[in-house]
Amino acid sequence: MRTLIFSKIPSSEPSSEFATKEYIAHTYLFLISIIALIGVFIFDFYSPLGVAAGTPYALIVCGTLWIRGSQSTYIIAALGLTLTLLGFYVSPYAAAPIDVVIINRILAALLIVFAMVIVLKAKKAHYHLSILKTQSILDPDTQCKNKRAFEQELGFELQRNKRYKRHLSIGIFEIDEFNFFTLSHGKEEANKVIKNIAQEIKMLIRTTDTVYRIDNDRLAILFSETDLVKAKEVSEVICKKLSNNKAITSHQMTLSAGLSELKPSDSLEKLLIRTEKALRLAQKESGDLVSTLPQTLSMNRSAVPAILCRSRSEMPSTTN
Repeated sequence: MRTLIFSKIPSSEPSSEFATKEYIAHTYLFLISIIALIGVFIFDFYSPLGVAAGTPYALIVCGTLWIRGSQSTYIIAALGLTLTLLGFYVSPYAAAPIDVVIINRILAALLIVFAMVIVLKAKKAHYHLSILKTQSILDPDTQCKNKRAFEQELGFELQRNKRYKRHLSIGIFEIDEFNFFTLSHGKEEANKVIKNIAQEIKMLIRTTDTVYRIDNDRLAILFSETDLVKAKEVSEVICKKLSNNKAITSHQMTLSAGLSELKPSDSLEKLLIRTEKALRLAQKESGDLVSTLPQTLSMNRSAVPAILCRSRSEMPSTTN
């Protein structure tokens, strides 16, 4: 359970709520497109053949560019073609020679198809662009966000937490002697180890916190709305649970971590430098340690199993 250590902090804009709002917006756009089709058909019905040839349907097809998915474009284009043909048969009389009317209808149909193809290609390009954008911020081995995403999102969180006066802590975790481990056991085994570590960390933190791979042997955690004491407690649980864990690797392996909390006067560089110094302090003490700057008291290590094993439903409720 990702809420194993922390209680969940409610998000100001849950992703499910955002997805629901987006779905409603796209539904409204689709209904507007249908109404526009009907409006064009009514105009075509009451106009003489040769005056309106159904070309406005192509504009409505172009409007589906702002509706998610390709299905809406296909539906609007198919309805436009159908109404273009229907308008030819139900219009009361012709204001132009019949051969001119037929040519106009054929050109209108071709314009609708052309608009559909252009919109579908644009949607496909947008989809591939979004995939590339996602891949550009993901580490391919762990599927965690990478250093670029870490610095971007940390900068955003810095501004947000300074504005609303909230706690923000970050932790940098480094596998001790990982370069030697890679040389001894190979890159494939090393990638497997850090992938397993990243997966285990994700299971021990909240969904409001984020894991990043910022270097070959380093992972970072952004502890949202968390003070340094609590962040250290969680980090010690993580290091204790993952160090020399046979489920991750059969070889001996330990983790060191450095943590720091955002101060009002901090810039991005100051916060990262202080966290880096805390990590070096942990490694200086032979590794397998969590250090903070400023220093805080460590949690009682004997209490760690109780924290890990106790489910949220078993927590005693407090009454006023």
